[in-house]
Amino acid sequence: MFNPDFYPTPEALAHRMFDKVDFSTVKKILEPSAGKGDLIKALETHYYTSEFSSTRGKFKTWDKSFEIDAIEIEQDLQAVLNSMDQVSVIDSDFLSYAGGTHYDLVIANFPFSDGDKHLHKAIDLLFCGQIVCLLNAETLKNPCTKSRQDLVAKLQKLGAEIEFIEDAFASAERKTKVEVALIYINIKRSVEIDVFGEMKDETAQQLELGQEEYEISNRETYPELVAKFNQTCEQVNTQLISFYKHYKNVSEYLDLQIKGEKDDRNEHTLTDLMRKKYNQFLKKIKQEYWEKVTELPEVRKYLTSTEVEKLAANTAMFHCKEFTVSNIQQFILNLVKTYPEHINQAILDLFEMMTRHALKDQSWHYEEYKKSIHYFNAWKTNSGYKINKKVIMPFYQDYYGQKWCRIGYSQAKMLRDIETVMRYFKPSSFNNPIDKACEEALKNDQNRKIETDYFFISIFKKGTLHLEFKDDDLLRRFNIEACKMKNFIPKEYSDKDYTDLSSEEKDIVNQFEGAGTYTPIKDNIRLTGSQNILALEHKLSA
Repeated sequence: MFNPDFYPTPEALAHRMFDKVDFSTVKKILEPSAGKGDLIKALETHYYTSEFSSTRGKFKTWDKSFEIDAIEIEQDLQAVLNSMDQVSVIDSDFLSYAGGTHYDLVIANFPFSDGDKHLHKAIDLLFCGQIVCLLNAETLKNPCTKSRQDLVAKLQKLGAEIEFIEDAFASAERKTKVEVALIYINIKRSVEIDVFGEMKDETAQQLELGQEEYEISNRETYPELVAKFNQTCEQVNTQLISFYKHYKNVSEYLDLQIKGEKDDRNEHTLTDLMRKKYNQFLKKIKQEYWEKVTELPEVRKYLTSTEVEKLAANTAMFHCKEFTVSNIQQFILNLVKTYPEHINQAILDLFEMMTRHALKDQSWHYEEYKKSIHYFNAWKTNSGYKINKKVIMPFYQDYYGQKWCRIGYSQAKMLRDIETVMRYFKPSSFNNPIDKACEEALKNDQNRKIETDYFFISIFKKGTLHLEFKDDDLLRRFNIEACKMKNFIPKEYSDKDYTDLSSEEKDIVNQFEGAGTYTPIKDNIRLTGSQNILALEHKLSA
C-alpha cells in the first residue's frame, strides 16, 4: 500500500542530524518512524569514520554497544528492518505505543502530515535524553492548530535548536520541495535535582494481588493481562524514582537490586543507574509475561510439548517486543499460521511413540505391546505397519498404598501431545483436557474406560496405558498420514474412488485396509484442522 508520508532520509541530511548529537552518553536508541532503515544505515556509516566532529568536539567512533529499537507501521518495511543487525522492531504504531523503556536518544524523520503529534509523543516518552528529528517546517511556521501551538511552546521551553532547510529532499530517493525543520532537543532531567516536588513522600503501595490472580484462565482476556503488566511497570517505575530521589539519605541502609540481575554499577549518575535498573526490570517482566502467553489455551491447543519448549526457550526474541494486546494477538496468529508446518513432525513423532514398543525387535512386554500394530505389505517394502484401534504403551504412574497419585509431568505431557495431534484431524471443544480427565478419574478410583474426547483410556498399576480410539475415521486418517510419511503408502493415497484406481493401487489398498473400508478423502485429509485455524484467525482479527 502506498504511504504518502514515506520519504526516506537522504544520507547527507542524516549526517547533518547526527552531528548535533552527543553520542558519549548514548546506549539505547529509538527510531519511531523507521521506514526501511535509512537513518539507521546512515548512523552506522557516519560512525565508521574517524574524522573530528567540530560541532561536539569529539572523535566519531561507531559504538557497537548501541541497542536500536524501531517502530514502523508498514509490514513490508518491518521485514526490511528485521533483517538489519542490531535492530529490534518493537511495535507498529508510534502514536499508540505504550512501552516504558528508557531511551537515551530518539532519531526520526517524522511524517510530514502530522509530525507535531509524533514529536509531542517523543518528548513525553523521554525522561531525559536527546531527540534529533526532521519535521515539516510548516508545522512550526504555521501553528494553526492547538497541537502545533503547544509544540512551539514546548520546544521553546526545552531550549530546542531549530534549523530550517530548503530543498533538503530535492535530490532524495523520493523527491519533494517541502521545507523541513531539523530539530535537536536535549532534555536534561535527573533524579539528582528536585523535579519531583509535587510528589508525596508516602509508603510504597504494594501490588496486592494473590498468586491465583496471576494465573491465566480461559476467562482472562488479553487486555486484562496487559493491564496487570502495565500496572506492575508503573508501580516499579514510581518506586525506582522515589528510591533514587532519596538515595543520599537511604543508601547507607538500603540497596536496590532487580531479582536475577547482577548489581554492577558502572553508571556515573543516579539517573543512569535508575534507567539501567528499570530497563533490567522491564526485560525481566516482559520475559515473564510472554511466558504466560505460551500457557494460554490458544497456544497450547495448537502446539505439542516439544514446540512449547522450543518456544519457551526462545522467548528472548520477544524481550524487545512491547507487551500489548495487538502484539499478543499477532504472536498467537503467527503460531497458528505455522501450525501446518510443524504438525507433520508431531504426527510422525506420535506414530513412532505409539509403535516403538510393539515392533519385533522389542522383547520386553512384547506379547502385550505387539497387539498395538497391524503389519501389512507396504508400497515399497514388506515391513509396513499401522496402528490398531487399541494402542498399548508404557505409562508409569505412582500410587500411594491403594490410592492413585496425580499424573506425573511427563505422563501428562505425553497425553496432551496425543490430544494435540488428534485435534488437528478432528477439532474438539478443549473443555476437558485429556490429562485432567484422567487425573480426575483416578482420584475417584476409576482407572478403566476413562472417556475423553478421542479415546477410552485404561491405566494399570503394572505400568501400561491402553488407548482405544472412539472414532474409526479419526484412526484411519491418522494412520494414512503417518504411513504416507513412513513411505508405506503413496502420497496420493485416498485421492480417488476405488473404481478409478489402477490394479497396482487397488493392491495397495487391499494390503493397507481392504476394499470394504476404503473411501476417498476428497475434501483434503486435514480440512477440519484448516477450518479450525481460519476460525481462530477470524477471532483474533475481529
